[in-house]
Amino acid sequence: MPGDYDIEYASPWAGANYWPISAAGTEASEWDKNTWPELEDLARHHPESGVHFQDTEICNRTKDVNTVTGKYLAEKLKEEPWYKHIVPNFRQLSKERLGNEYDNGHAFTSVCINTAIYLPWLVSQCLLKGVVFKRANLVHISDASKIHHSGRKADVVVNCTGLSARKLGGVEDQNMMPIRGQTVLVRNEANVMCSTSGTDDGEDEVCYLMQRAAGGGTLLGGSYQRGNWDSQLDPSLAIRIMKRAVDLCPALTGGKGIEHLDIIRHGVGLRPYRQGGTRIETERIDGVWTVHNYGHGGFGYQASYGCSQKAVELVGQALPDEAAMDHIERISIKDLAESPKLNPLWEFANHAFTHSSQRYPELGFEGKRFEQPSDFVQEMGPDCVTFIQYAPGSLKPDQAINIIATAGCKPWDGAFKLDERVKRMREERKAREMAGANDEFYTKEHEDQLAQQIEKLGPMTHSDEEDKVPRWEVMTVCVHPEWQKQGLANILLERVVGEVSSQVKALGKGTDFKLMVRILKEINEKYWLSKGFKAVGEKFFEPGLFGSPTGFHVLDMSRDHRVD
Repeated sequence: MPGDYDIEYASPWAGANYWPISAAGTEASEWDKNTWPELEDLARHHPESGVHFQDTEICNRTKDVNTVTGKYLAEKLKEEPWYKHIVPNFRQLSKERLGNEYDNGHAFTSVCINTAIYLPWLVSQCLLKGVVFKRANLVHISDASKIHHSGRKADVVVNCTGLSARKLGGVEDQNMMPIRGQTVLVRNEANVMCSTSGTDDGEDEVCYLMQRAAGGGTLLGGSYQRGNWDSQLDPSLAIRIMKRAVDLCPALTGGKGIEHLDIIRHGVGLRPYRQGGTRIETERIDGVWTVHNYGHGGFGYQASYGCSQKAVELVGQALPDEAAMDHIERISIKDLAESPKLNPLWEFANHAFTHSSQRYPELGFEGKRFEQPSDFVQEMGPDCVTFIQYAPGSLKPDQAINIIATAGCKPWDGAFKLDERVKRMREERKAREMAGANDEFYTKEHEDQLAQQIEKLGPMTHSDEEDKVPRWEVMTVCVHPEWQKQGLANILLERVVGEVSSQVKALGKGTDFKLMVRILKEINEKYWLSKGFKAVGEKFFEPGLFGSPTGFHVLDMSRDHRVD
């Protein structure tokens, strides 16, 4: 944490500054874009943060385009980078200013961050808001949930472990690798922040300098040594860094050599780079929701607020809503069948199915998911338990029942039960024929073809069938469109897990179980993968089945659990 100096803790070794390197149109560029207003505000209104404005110049050589550093800095090599519309005072550098060595360049107003001031300032801001800091050595990411200062298990863990994500249990992301950076901090002042696209000393060496606020010195860099874990100073590299800096900015030494640099210290740090890009996503690990936010390489500061905004959004989706918890009802299908809540729940499930299907019109699903309330009861089965989430206030005597989310569970049997569907289709075809309808898919020939297809389908085989633990099916997970992305599905899934855990524990035959879902791959696969489920079986339903002109895939997916 701030105040510590460790080779794998990159933050105190950084410059740091704002000159975006993300490609235009990417999510990373949005993170950079959303960070600038926050850094600008700190520089303008909070000098105690150690952030100040600085004139910036970027000088480029076309011969660097295909080098290691050129590819890394590709956006900066452009004459018209996307951030020209974000930063103030953007302008092209003249040929006279560039000289003969550089082919193009631009200048703008940016910020430089004195990390020795800024990092402790961030700690102070957290303390003002009641944050409790704790130190611990963690072997597994799930251990973090057990050290909450309240003594209770944390609802969500945010993983910002940088390079440690490579070896931390439960994460062990082998896409993480270091990019070694070496710098020299001097007392000399440059009064400008500048950088080049590459050097003639090697593809993985760069040249930049920036003057930190509040007497923090001027940082000279650097190197971009991918996969290099060496924590020791390279004296030869240090000399090259200083020579390049003095050549780029003679004002550092008043036109004299590197012997006139007043060195404070040398630094070596490892940037936490991730092949495939920064990881900001949610994962369920050992029953705890974990929001990952790591792998920022060398742009952690300049994307920090944008990345944090995304992480906060994911935390909000994962956190239980205590107010919402007060409006959840557990009800068995037997009781539901005799309840006035059956019709509203049937209508809600059909509405959710229609809304989901409309996003994929090519599949051709039309009409209701359940023709009658009794169809809903029949598909859930007699052993199903359903959780119903009501809108606040909707259960008052003078208010209509307003369901906003639901999920159920029952022992898994794996059967398709499509014969009942064929029977209902035949009944519907006859009704439509009597009404004068002439439908391509509602024909006796289609029903016969459907029956043959169902017979050919056979049972779904699973890749994990040898695992004989109890299996429970998660049923009809639906959230009203206006209430989505508020964590309601997570809350209901937690209720389902609790219900199944109680049932498994009561059986007294072990502690392990699997949750199962059967879903349409084209619509729901990505969602369930994000919840930690994995595909264990798949079948393709040919075109024409249930009125789909393209056909569709049905996936069985599972997730392992253990009773606490």
